[in-house]
Amino acid sequence: MPAIRNRHSRSNFTCSLHKLWAHIVHPFGPSLDLRPIPAESMALFVLKNNPAFRFYERHGFEVVRETHTTLVMRRALAEEA
Repeated sequence: MPAIRNRHSRSNFTCSLHKLWAHIVHPFGPSLDLRPIPAESMALFVLKNNPAFRFYERHGFEVVRETHTTLVMRRALAEEA
């Protein structure tokens, strides 16, 4: 009979995992609207000696912050029609 008990406990464990996952995915219940919010901009962290810096500039990225080794570059994303 231990095999039956093990199978039953696995079933309960699996059921518990599904309930836990459902709570993680829908913490306030499944009726909450969880559609992704469109981003307004995109950011890159670029080392100052990275030759791709000019490529990013040509494609609309601008430096918004600078440290002694890194540049933070941001580009606004296109509006949806």
